[in-house]
Amino acid sequence: MYNIKLKVKSLNKKINNQYKSFLINFLKLQKIQFSYFNLPTKRKRITLLKSSHVYKKARDQFELKTYNSILNIKVEYSKLKTLKNILLNKSKLITTKIKINN
Repeated sequence: MYNIKLKVKSLNKKINNQYKSFLINFLKLQKIQFSYFNLPTKRKRITLLKSSHVYKKARDQFELKTYNSILNIKVEYSKLKTLKNILLNKSKLITTKIKINN
């Protein structure tokens, strides 16, 4: 049995949820044990001055949110190759980190 820890990160909440639901449905069809949970969203705020000289109070604020979730998967060696192919075929808007323990 291999324990796989998959961290899914995206800037778009809808895409993150779609990819996570796709993985969950695939794991249920293959009868692979898994558990998942969402991590808190990280917010990065950026403040820019509109005018650099006279109008100091004129500013714009922007915010970037990153949505994270973790899936813990227990898989046998025979199903590891199919799972590997599914995990590598993903959208460009999603970043994943895979950690495998024996």
